[in-house]
Amino acid sequence: MKISSYQPIWNDQFHSIAKYLQKTLSNCEIKHVGLTAIRGMAACPIIDIHVVIPTINELPLMNDCLQILDYLFIGNTKTIGEYNYQNNNLDFPNHHLSVVIAGEEADFYQTRFQQCCQDDLSLVIQCSNHLLSTYPGEVILSQYYEETRILMETELKNRGIQAMRHQIMWPDFNNSLMNVTSSIQKHYQVKPLSSTLDCVDEALEGKQHVFLILLDGMGIDIMEKNLPLDAYLWKYLRKQITSIYPPTTVAATTAVQTGLLPNETGWIGWHQYFKAIDRDVILFRNEDYYTDEVIPGVDTQVLLPTTPIYQHFKGVQAQTLWPSFRPDGFHTFHDMIDRAIEISHTSEETYTYLYWNEPDASLHELGCQNDDIRSILSNLSDEVERFKEYCGSKSTIIVVADHGLVDVLPIYINRFKDITDLLTTRPSLEGRSTVFFVKDKQTFPQVFRRYFSNYFDLYACETFMATGLLGDHPEKCKPFLGDFIALAKDKYTLCAKVKEECFIATHAGQTRGEMLVPLIIIEKD
Repeated sequence: MKISSYQPIWNDQFHSIAKYLQKTLSNCEIKHVGLTAIRGMAACPIIDIHVVIPTINELPLMNDCLQILDYLFIGNTKTIGEYNYQNNNLDFPNHHLSVVIAGEEADFYQTRFQQCCQDDLSLVIQCSNHLLSTYPGEVILSQYYEETRILMETELKNRGIQAMRHQIMWPDFNNSLMNVTSSIQKHYQVKPLSSTLDCVDEALEGKQHVFLILLDGMGIDIMEKNLPLDAYLWKYLRKQITSIYPPTTVAATTAVQTGLLPNETGWIGWHQYFKAIDRDVILFRNEDYYTDEVIPGVDTQVLLPTTPIYQHFKGVQAQTLWPSFRPDGFHTFHDMIDRAIEISHTSEETYTYLYWNEPDASLHELGCQNDDIRSILSNLSDEVERFKEYCGSKSTIIVVADHGLVDVLPIYINRFKDITDLLTTRPSLEGRSTVFFVKDKQTFPQVFRRYFSNYFDLYACETFMATGLLGDHPEKCKPFLGDFIALAKDKYTLCAKVKEECFIATHAGQTRGEMLVPLIIIEKD
């Protein structure tokens, strides 16, 4: 195949193919894209066509429709939101068909590049000359498509146009929630299991009352989007630290309370599959995740027992304050802070862990940025300020979060029958850290990656365990990790049941928005 100068017939060829496709795909937008769609642009004489679908959940149905038209599904490309098909119909001009998701990178870059070329004829001339001089003879098609992809992205980037991608972030076990807990253990003369943080060690020195407040879901990204820079919590932000993996309430709060990573507790995600009872159990509730029923005779604290760090503290009055979902819990954060103020005025040495389920509870329902979330964070900040004002002397208040959240889009995994047909049980753990038990370990990763390699990193169980993300030697976790685990790296979450559809924001992925949390330290001497 050779690159040639622009040919007006390319537009006519597109319309003849589009007319054929439209008979079956009458509800879809069919677009002429690529270099042949740009007037005056040199290109390989292959008509590039995008069939646009609103979300990835329509992809399985589109595969069926296109198969009727003699197009065979190949899989995703390097460009997010683009899926290639093999054209078996020889009656039409040479063309290449892709299905793209509206608004994703593939759709975004093609639309914006075409617009730039319409607005700037010099860009067309520049790109044409580059291609003709670089490939004067035959060109390998795969090389041509990679070259044009890079060319488009580079030219758009030079113009300040770039699709947003989430920043991937892993736990830093020298600067994480675990290190905060280790500093507290060190303060109470209990041997810590990881390194401590100097700033926490210094803040605890000589203190009679230590308060660790965990505000569920209040990651750095959530604070940046919703909390004014003059808010009280920003004033005492000592540093940004990471959560653990997965950055989810089950794993992270258990780690904070025990000083142990999931490798030693087995507490990994919201719902874990217990083979002995053939149930997916919500750990905090002892309920079957898929039926919502309480499971008779099942107690996860018996199956996976944990011990809070304060049980090893000698001569210390230690307690945990919970919201009202626990017996004797508090209905408001204000009431919880009132109790903490009382504790700070006692004569004993104390350690108090305060867990509050906001802003997480509201973030799941409302999303990561809106006026209601701003109001919740402002109230939390004001209450911490009130705590500092009225607490007793020789007190240190540490405020952290277990994780952050990101706004997500659902992938309804049950629509992808070629994936679910390979499963022995339904998906487990978390929507953004999903565990699969499979029938065929060779076929499953091939099929999964054809759809989702741009959105999830797929690990075999043994490979994932070797990463050390759960801690060294995570044998206690192995029964719950299935055969494969998919770690979210973009904005999607895998939904295996209908009620998950209502979640606008969620966590347990590997992005900065989920992993980075605040370390706030307030001292009163």
